[in-house]
Amino acid sequence: MSACISVSMQPSLQSLSVSILFNTWTILGRNGRHLNNCLIET
Repeated sequence: MSACISVSMQPSLQSLSVSILFNTWTILGRNGRHLNNCLIET
């Protein structure tokens, strides 16, 4: 949550995009570890 708060304090589209990508990747990492393993093995 602290990362989201920090991003909201600084009006930077780049920082916001990075935050969204990081949060999305974290969610995918939690719910799709099998997908990550498949990509790594490939």
